[in-house]
Formats: sequence, structure tokens, C-alpha cells
Amino acid sequence: MTTISQKLSQLSASITQTTASIDAIPKITPDPSPSGDVGTPFDLTSFTTLASSTATVIVDVNSAVTTNTNNISTLTTTVQTNHKNITTPPLLNTLSTVIAVPETGILPVDMSLLTTVVLGKLSASVTKWNFINLPTENGVVATAKLILTGDAAKTYADACSVNGADVVGGIKWVNAAAPTATAGIDVLTFTLIKDSQGVVTILGKLDANFS
Repeated sequence: MTTISQKLSQLSASITQTTASIDAIPKITPDPSPSGDVGTPFDLTSFTTLASSTATVIVDVNSAVTTNTNNISTLTTTVQTNHKNITTPPLLNTLSTVIAVPETGILPVDMSLLTTVVLGKLSASVTKWNFINLPTENGVVATAKLILTGDAAKTYADACSVNGADVVGGIKWVNAAAPTATAGIDVLTFTLIKDSQGVVTILGKLDANFS
């Protein structure tokens, strides 16, 4: 007849054997990280803590922004547009300002700020647009906008130069021809492109006869 003492001894041996079996279970190791480092091994008991872990959100806004669900306001603040960083080009003159065109008819247009807006009335017809102070490095785009009080007797040139060097083919106008001035307000827009190889192209457009 098995005594209580023997039962307890058998139970203790069974517990010891079970513990040894659990210890023999292989550890679970995550896949190597992109850098080749192996992550820290963790055993099955670590799963008991996963349920209480805080979720993490990773969002790439220019650079990676990490925030957990308890701090989502940080992300909201980060992606708001900072309107104070938006700049507008300076506006030169008024519509009644006389823009003095030299006797040669070559009108200089300063592109040092990359975006130029000029108001005024031409004193004479333009025979060539001379865009000056455009940055010398390649890969540049600049815009010049001339808002002119119209005079149908004036003409707008097709020829142009950049920093003193003539551009072969001149302005590439919409509809492939230099536009005609009107008696209303004319808006001339020039887009200057200097590509990665240094080739210069100037596109021209006239929005005419605002009145």
C-alpha cells in the first residue's frame, strides 16, 4: 500500500521532470536586423507581457517621427504647415511707374531673387530681354513676371540673353510667335530653365488686354 509520504515523493519527482522539460524548450530568436546584428533572445514567458505593451506609430514626415498612442498630439503638431516659412517675391513699382527702356531697346530684368514681379509702363518697345544675375550653377528654374500698362504701339521682343549671353532661338513663346502688345494691362510671364547640363531654355507667355 502506497503511503502519503511515497505519493508526495512521486509528485515532487514529476514536477522536477516537468521543469526540466520546459527548460529544454529552444529559445526563440528574432531574425537578424538589417545591420546583421542578432536580436536579444526571449523565451515563451515574455509573451505574457505583450498584452500590456503600448502600441507605437512611426510616420515619415521629412524625417522619421515616432510617437505612441498616448502621445498622438506630438505627431499632429509636427505635420502642421508652418505658414511663416512661405515667402512671396517682392513687388517692384506701381502700374503707373515708367520703366525706362534704353535706346538700344535691350531691357535688363534682374533675376537675383529667382522670382521677379515688376509693374509699370514701358517707355519704348523692347528689342531684347536681358535677364541678369541668374545663378551660374546648373539645375536652376526662375520666373519673371512683368505686369505692364498696355500700349498697342509697343512691341515685345523675341530675342533674349541670360547674364549677357544670347540664348539661341530666343524666347519660346506660346503659339511659337512673339505676342502683340494691347491697350489693356498685359501680363508677361517668363520661365527661365537652366538644366543639369547648363542648357538654357526660356518659355514666354502673354495674358493680354486686362481692362
